[in-house]
Amino acid sequence: MRMKQIILFTLFISLSLGLQAQEAFSSNAPEAVGDASSINEDLDVKQLKIYPNPTSDFIQIANDNDVAKVAIYNIVGRNLKTSTHFSGKSHDVSTLQKGIYLVRLFDQNDKVLSVFRLNKN
Repeated sequence: MRMKQIILFTLFISLSLGLQAQEAFSSNAPEAVGDASSINEDLDVKQLKIYPNPTSDFIQIANDNDVAKVAIYNIVGRNLKTSTHFSGKSHDVSTLQKGIYLVRLFDQNDKVLSVFRLNKN
């Protein structure tokens, strides 16, 4: 019975984090399609990528011009690591245990640009 409760709790938390990520992403979508600058910004966000994934030592971010902060969370949503970001910076994840993590990328206004799943091996 205890194992079933743990599994259900983990599933609930995972779904909650997924909804939060979806809400954060949808709140950054441009409202007016006619604004060319917002369309370009939205295209840049869609091209954000973390690599290598899976990784064992570090991650980097592709198309990272607007990224100012990187936060890494465990699967239950606990913030494990937050660091500032500048274009081309690598982020050390070697101290994290093997598993699945969420990586949130923020802009200079602390707005979530994107959320990625990171596989640490």
